[in-house]
Amino acid sequence: MPDRSDPLPLWAQVRADLRRRIEAGAFAAGFPGELTLTEEYEVSRHTIREALRALRSDGVLRSQRGRPTVVEPTVYRQSLGTLSSLFESVAAQGATPRSDVLRLATTVNASVLAELGLPDGTDLVVIERLPYADDQPIAQTCPGCPPISRVRCSSAISPTPPCTPSCKVSALPSTAARSA
Repeated sequence: MPDRSDPLPLWAQVRADLRRRIEAGAFAAGFPGELTLTEEYEVSRHTIREALRALRSDGVLRSQRGRPTVVEPTVYRQSLGTLSSLFESVAAQGATPRSDVLRLATTVNASVLAELGLPDGTDLVVIERLPYADDQPIAQTCPGCPPISRVRCSSAISPTPPCTPSCKVSALPSTAARSA
Protein backbone atom coordinates (compact mmCIF):
# COMPACT_ATOMS: atom_id res chain seq x y z
CA MET A 1 0.00 0.00 0.00
CA PRO A 2 1.48 3.36 -0.97
CA ASP A 3 2.25 5.87 1.77
CA ARG A 4 0.43 9.12 1.00
CA SER A 5 2.69 11.06 3.42
CA ASP A 6 5.81 9.99 1.47
CA PRO A 7 7.15 12.73 -0.85
CA LEU A 8 7.69 10.08 -3.56
CA PRO A 9 4.75 10.13 -6.02
CA LEU A 10 2.19 7.35 -5.60
CA TRP A 11 2.89 5.93 -9.06
CA ALA A 12 6.61 5.64 -8.20
CA GLN A 13 5.79 3.83 -4.96
CA VAL A 14 3.51 1.40 -6.82
CA ARG A 15 6.18 0.93 -9.48
CA ALA A 16 8.81 0.12 -6.83
CA ASP A 17 6.50 -2.35 -5.09
CA LEU A 18 5.50 -4.05 -8.35
CA ARG A 19 9.17 -4.35 -9.37
CA ARG A 20 10.00 -5.90 -5.99
CA ARG A 21 7.14 -8.38 -6.37
CA ILE A 22 8.14 -9.20 -9.96
CA GLU A 23 11.72 -9.89 -8.87
CA ALA A 24 10.38 -12.15 -6.10
CA GLY A 25 8.38 -14.14 -8.70
CA ALA A 26 4.98 -13.12 -7.35
CA PHE A 27 3.35 -13.03 -10.80
CA ALA A 28 4.37 -16.44 -12.14
CA ALA A 29 0.70 -17.30 -12.76
CA GLY A 30 0.09 -14.06 -14.66
CA PHE A 31 0.25 -10.32 -14.18
CA PRO A 32 -2.94 -8.71 -12.78
CA GLY A 33 -5.01 -6.22 -14.74
CA GLU A 34 -5.35 -2.50 -14.05
CA LEU A 35 -8.63 -2.86 -12.15
CA THR A 36 -7.19 -5.50 -9.81
CA LEU A 37 -4.12 -3.34 -9.15
CA THR A 38 -6.30 -0.25 -8.58
CA GLU A 39 -8.28 -2.13 -5.91
CA GLU A 40 -5.18 -3.74 -4.36
CA TYR A 41 -3.19 -0.50 -4.03
CA GLU A 42 -6.23 1.71 -3.38
CA VAL A 43 -5.11 4.33 -5.91
CA SER A 44 -6.60 5.74 -9.10
CA ARG A 45 -6.41 3.99 -12.44
CA HIS A 46 -4.26 6.87 -13.70
CA THR A 47 -1.69 6.14 -10.95
CA ILE A 48 -1.61 2.44 -11.91
CA ARG A 49 -1.25 3.28 -15.60
CA GLU A 50 1.69 5.61 -14.87
CA ALA A 51 3.42 2.90 -12.78
CA LEU A 52 2.84 0.34 -15.56
CA ARG A 53 4.09 2.79 -18.21
CA ALA A 54 7.32 3.24 -16.24
CA LEU A 55 7.77 -0.54 -15.86
CA ARG A 56 7.22 -1.00 -19.63
CA SER A 57 9.77 1.74 -20.27
CA ASP A 58 12.21 -0.10 -17.97
CA GLY A 59 11.71 -3.29 -20.03
CA VAL A 60 10.16 -5.13 -17.09
CA LEU A 61 6.64 -5.45 -18.57
CA ARG A 62 5.23 -5.84 -22.07
CA SER A 63 1.66 -5.03 -23.02
CA GLN A 64 -0.26 -4.98 -26.26
CA ARG A 65 -3.74 -3.81 -27.02
CA GLY A 66 -6.25 -6.57 -26.38
CA ARG A 67 -3.72 -8.82 -24.65
CA PRO A 68 -2.79 -9.21 -21.00
CA THR A 69 0.32 -7.53 -19.63
CA VAL A 70 3.21 -9.98 -19.24
CA VAL A 71 6.42 -9.87 -17.23
CA GLU A 72 9.42 -9.78 -19.56
CA PRO A 73 12.15 -12.33 -18.85
CA THR A 74 15.43 -10.86 -17.66
CA VAL A 75 17.92 -10.41 -20.48
CA TYR A 76 21.63 -10.48 -19.63
CA ARG A 77 23.80 -8.57 -22.06
CA GLN A 78 27.46 -9.06 -22.78
CA SER A 79 29.40 -6.69 -24.98
CA LEU A 80 31.16 -8.41 -27.85
CA GLY A 81 33.57 -5.50 -28.20
CA THR A 82 35.42 -6.27 -24.99
CA LEU A 83 37.17 -9.32 -23.61
CA SER A 84 35.28 -10.07 -20.42
CA SER A 85 33.81 -13.20 -18.95
CA LEU A 86 30.13 -13.97 -18.91
CA PHE A 87 30.40 -14.27 -15.11
CA GLU A 88 31.68 -10.69 -14.91
CA SER A 89 28.87 -9.42 -17.15
CA VAL A 90 26.14 -11.23 -15.18
CA ALA A 91 27.53 -10.05 -11.83
CA ALA A 92 27.80 -6.46 -13.11
CA GLN A 93 24.08 -6.61 -13.92
CA GLY A 94 23.23 -7.54 -10.33
CA ALA A 95 22.70 -11.30 -10.66
CA THR A 96 24.57 -14.16 -9.01
CA PRO A 97 26.48 -16.20 -11.62
CA ARG A 98 27.34 -19.88 -11.45
CA SER A 99 28.08 -22.60 -13.98
CA ASP A 100 27.65 -26.36 -14.30
CA VAL A 101 30.19 -28.34 -16.33
CA LEU A 102 28.20 -30.75 -18.49
CA ARG A 103 31.12 -32.29 -20.34
CA LEU A 104 34.91 -32.14 -20.10
CA ALA A 105 36.80 -34.06 -22.77
CA THR A 106 39.58 -33.86 -25.33
CA THR A 107 39.24 -33.98 -29.10
CA VAL A 108 41.18 -33.16 -32.26
CA ASN A 109 39.70 -30.60 -34.65
CA ALA A 110 41.70 -29.69 -37.75
CA SER A 111 39.96 -26.36 -38.48
CA VAL A 112 40.45 -25.06 -34.91
CA LEU A 113 44.07 -26.24 -34.89
CA ALA A 114 44.68 -24.39 -38.17
CA GLU A 115 43.13 -21.16 -36.80
CA LEU A 116 45.33 -21.38 -33.71
CA GLY A 117 48.44 -22.32 -35.71
CA LEU A 118 48.94 -25.60 -33.86
CA PRO A 119 50.29 -28.85 -35.33
CA ASP A 120 47.89 -31.50 -36.59
CA GLY A 121 46.93 -34.04 -33.95
CA THR A 122 47.14 -31.62 -31.02
CA ASP A 123 44.45 -32.37 -28.45
CA LEU A 124 41.87 -29.70 -27.73
CA VAL A 125 40.00 -29.46 -24.46
CA VAL A 126 36.22 -29.33 -24.87
CA ILE A 127 34.32 -27.82 -21.97
CA GLU A 128 30.55 -27.81 -22.27
CA ARG A 129 29.07 -25.52 -19.64
CA LEU A 130 25.64 -24.34 -18.63
CA PRO A 131 25.92 -20.86 -17.07
CA TYR A 132 23.24 -19.53 -14.73
CA ALA A 133 22.17 -16.10 -13.52
CA ASP A 134 20.28 -16.29 -10.23
CA ASP A 135 19.72 -20.04 -10.79
CA GLN A 136 18.18 -19.49 -14.24
CA PRO A 137 20.07 -21.08 -17.18
CA ILE A 138 21.04 -18.37 -19.68
CA ALA A 139 23.20 -20.08 -22.33
CA GLN A 140 25.04 -23.24 -23.21
CA THR A 141 28.68 -22.99 -24.22
CA CYS A 142 30.93 -25.60 -25.75
CA PRO A 143 34.26 -24.08 -26.79
CA GLY A 144 37.23 -26.20 -27.74
CA CYS A 145 40.74 -24.99 -27.02
CA PRO A 146 44.26 -26.27 -26.47
CA PRO A 147 45.20 -27.25 -22.94
CA ILE A 148 46.65 -24.21 -21.15
CA SER A 149 49.92 -25.96 -20.43
CA ARG A 150 50.58 -26.57 -24.14
CA VAL A 151 49.91 -23.22 -25.82
CA ARG A 152 50.16 -19.49 -25.38
CA CYS A 153 47.37 -17.28 -26.65
CA SER A 154 48.17 -15.36 -29.80
CA SER A 155 47.68 -11.59 -29.82
CA ALA A 156 44.53 -12.15 -31.91
CA ILE A 157 43.01 -14.06 -29.01
CA SER A 158 44.40 -12.31 -25.97
CA PRO A 159 46.56 -9.22 -25.65
CA THR A 160 48.37 -10.72 -22.65
CA PRO A 161 49.77 -14.26 -23.03
CA PRO A 162 49.76 -16.87 -21.61
CA CYS A 163 46.22 -18.14 -21.97
CA THR A 164 44.05 -17.76 -18.89
CA PRO A 165 40.80 -19.59 -18.07
CA SER A 166 38.74 -16.54 -19.03
CA CYS A 167 40.36 -16.09 -22.43
CA LYS A 168 40.27 -19.77 -23.27
CA VAL A 169 36.50 -19.80 -22.90
CA SER A 170 35.48 -16.49 -24.42
CA ALA A 171 38.05 -15.84 -27.11
CA LEU A 172 37.75 -18.73 -29.57
CA PRO A 173 36.05 -18.11 -32.93
CA SER A 174 32.42 -19.23 -33.10
CA THR A 175 33.39 -21.98 -35.57
CA ALA A 176 35.27 -23.72 -32.76
CA ALA A 177 32.11 -24.21 -30.72
CA ARG A 178 30.21 -25.70 -33.67
CA SER A 179 32.90 -28.08 -34.82
CA ALA A 180 34.35 -29.23 -31.48
